[in-house]
Amino acid sequence: MIDSAVRNHKMLPLIVVLWTAVAALVALAASGGAQTSNEPSFEVATIKPSNPNAPGTGLNIQGQVGLNIQGRQFSTHNTTLNFLIQFAYGLNARQLAGGPAWLDTDKYDIVAKPEGDTSLTMRQLRPMVQKLLEDRFKLAYHREQRELSVYALVIGKDGSRLKKSESGPTVLPGLQIKGGRTVTISATNYPMIGLAAMLQMSYLDRPVVDHTGLVGGYDFDLSFSPDQASQPGALSDDPNAPPGLFTAIQEQLGLKLEAVRAPAEVLVVDHVEKPSEN
Repeated sequence: MIDSAVRNHKMLPLIVVLWTAVAALVALAASGGAQTSNEPSFEVATIKPSNPNAPGTGLNIQGQVGLNIQGRQFSTHNTTLNFLIQFAYGLNARQLAGGPAWLDTDKYDIVAKPEGDTSLTMRQLRPMVQKLLEDRFKLAYHREQRELSVYALVIGKDGSRLKKSESGPTVLPGLQIKGGRTVTISATNYPMIGLAAMLQMSYLDRPVVDHTGLVGGYDFDLSFSPDQASQPGALSDDPNAPPGLFTAIQEQLGLKLEAVRAPAEVLVVDHVEKPSEN
């Protein structure tokens, strides 16, 4: 479940679906990122305006929870189209431009089931949600590079502490997240572009660009306080709390997040329509 706190760039105790989606984005990018004619699509999808009095917001896959999430139904609750576009295309909020004001005000409940008997996997989900948005919301867009305030992920002054993965090139990136007062991320065969995507989608208030120059996949563990994730130098009231993300990533991975202005990809909405309720 992905809560509205994500829209405010605050980490929840556990966001399995989102992190598994990031792993799926990385795997898809490694394979060329194209959706083939063999990829499944949603056979049935119902889209309705949300009850304005209903609490919470979120995304859910009905099925097993874990790195290999599978299910027979994808659903959303109280989600804006703005949020859904960010989820489907792997964007930070600042990487979405254009479109009418209702993209970030009107909320929808979606229930969608894939065609056939094949269970829905996270790797298949992203292009399927993209197609759903393009078909039902008539979403049309183009991508362009714009200079934005971003965090550049770079190697720290004392050098990287990352361990190059011994997994073969056919092994997909793996990610496990445990949350609570401490967030612990364990990655296997994970590329730096994936780490940047993970950070920008929920933890930070701006896009993250990979300037490490590190190629291939890495095995690493990262633990930090989610309450301190989005603010450099933020201090916790708990003396026993783990460090914030900016400190943890330096001390534990030998990397650094630098606030700079740099070119970043932006998705510009050219056309969109409110969907019919069927």
